Amino acid sequence: LNQLIAEWQPLEIILPENNQAIEALLPKHISKRLQPNWLNNPHSMQRILQKQFATNHLSAFGCDDLPFALIAAALAIEYAAKTQCRDMPHIRGLKRLSGQEYIQIDAASRRNLELEQSLRGESPFTLLKLLDTCKTPMGSRLLRRWLNHPLRQGDHLVQRLEAVQYLLSAVLI
Repeated sequence: LNQLIAEWQPLEIILPENNQAIEALLPKHISKRLQPNWLNNPHSMQRILQKQFATNHLSAFGCDDLPFALIAAALAIEYAAKTQCRDMPHIRGLKRLSGQEYIQIDAASRRNLELEQSLRGESPFTLLKLLDTCKTPMGSRLLRRWLNHPLRQGDHLVQRLEAVQYLLSAVLI
């Protein structure tokens, strides 16, 4: 749990109510959003996701063997729809992240690499601030994700670099 929190740096976590064991493990700066325990029913969560993605089966997303991930995804969609007071039609699928796709960076390495925070705790003198010349917040978020989740496979890295090179050449013309 600590590794995931260091990697993703969430500000808020959705938890089933009456789960003091998990709550006690979370850092104090993370907001806890409690959901009723009845929402943790895999069948109701599956129906929520099927409705969201307009499909009868979730097997295409490769998450059949991850019932807790499906529950988490459905809870996140329900929470977002509730807090935004609207449906989320732009969320059209699930993506399974695996250790084979990205290099895992532990908290100590992340801190020493100064990706997003310097050893003194400052953010202006980090790799992200040095590289981030993105024009939009969405671009900055993508760059942040790329820095925190470096690709493991060379062919995917080459594809990414070619895409960036194409975009740079299109802008500079």
